[in-house]
Amino acid sequence: MRKYLITLIALLTFIIIPSITAKADSVVYNDNNEAIGELSGDINAVSDVPKEVHRSPVQTATADYVEGIEMLDFETQYEIPLNGIIYKSYNNNTTEENAESGDFCHFEGYKQAEYSVYLDNDENGCIVRIKVKISIISDKKLMKTLPISFELGGRTFSFDMQFDNPLYAYSSYYLVKGKKLKLPCVSDGRVTKVISHQKKYVTVKKDGTLYGKNNGCSLIEIQIDDGRKIYTAVNVIPNKKIVNVLKRQVYIMRHWKYNQNKRQKKGYYDCSALVERSYKEKMGLTFGNKNSYGWTGSEIDWCKKHCKKIKYAHSKAYKKMQKQQLKKNKNSSNGVTVITYDEKTMKAIASDPVHYNLAAGDIGFVSDRLGKIEDTSHVQTFQGFYVRFGRDGCYLYESWIFDKRSVIDNLYVYRPCSKK
Repeated sequence: MRKYLITLIALLTFIIIPSITAKADSVVYNDNNEAIGELSGDINAVSDVPKEVHRSPVQTATADYVEGIEMLDFETQYEIPLNGIIYKSYNNNTTEENAESGDFCHFEGYKQAEYSVYLDNDENGCIVRIKVKISIISDKKLMKTLPISFELGGRTFSFDMQFDNPLYAYSSYYLVKGKKLKLPCVSDGRVTKVISHQKKYVTVKKDGTLYGKNNGCSLIEIQIDDGRKIYTAVNVIPNKKIVNVLKRQVYIMRHWKYNQNKRQKKGYYDCSALVERSYKEKMGLTFGNKNSYGWTGSEIDWCKKHCKKIKYAHSKAYKKMQKQQLKKNKNSSNGVTVITYDEKTMKAIASDPVHYNLAAGDIGFVSDRLGKIEDTSHVQTFQGFYVRFGRDGCYLYESWIFDKRSVIDNLYVYRPCSKK
């Protein structure tokens, strides 16, 4: 009897264990060994998986032109349809991000690249969505091949992603008024057209060369023969020395300490000393203070006498919002004007004001009360416009060094290098 009992237990073990193993193979785990869902169908029957995928990165590079950052990040995406395989997610989170990306499954990082694997479904079955980020260093060194590998349902999927002929532009450029600029990517044979969306400030020659017509900014659209587009902001400036002024301010903010009591000494700064020191060192402007650095009050007095005032008018809707905020006595930390463009029509669709007449190097004085210029408490330098992207399309951002505005603040803008 005991012999038969042992045989029965062994037989049951043989029958049960394989069924557990099979179920474990169908369960999908993420890198934290958390079960996120399960697969159904014969995954070994899937045959439409490539051995090699080619990608030609084309986009606006996320780099800061003023600070001279040399590493440019690109993102690309590739989808593998696993027809006949159904993915059932255990995740009940229906956030917008989750709906776009699917369930996170695997991440792999390299020195110049990384990729993430997500699982999702469409009407034909499971989709493997692979999001890749690669970096170009010093504009030239590009990772040529990225080996991609992941496991699903006990099967390993592997292929190589090849990166060919990257085409890009910085998120912003500087162009001296009256000078020409030809972006490196425009010379590529894949570029079919270059458009300036604010022709008052930047015009385009037949060969794609940009001309700085007036001080201000224009959004530049570069069209590629496969339908893709690159966008950049070109900031027309009065004087090439302004770039050195901005670089000096960035350096001081990164390496020196903020201290109002010691701001006259090297190694320390506050807002007014930052402005005066950089303009004095790089352009010879003293703001009337030869042996010391003034304060916002003395600087705005000097600007009113010697510099051109730049119109910085808000829309009626924006002014109404200002008054409402002032009445409620609430401040907002968002001091950045954002102009959103519809990706198809490239028409501004946001209600925020558009200050294309601002030129990098302009100085803004912040007032704590509406319409009270004598109450200025902060001064900052306009760094220029730059391009970013979001769900609605292209975004054009203002950048100031360093921005301390709130929505109830008035901003009085002057151009130090232009005579009144």
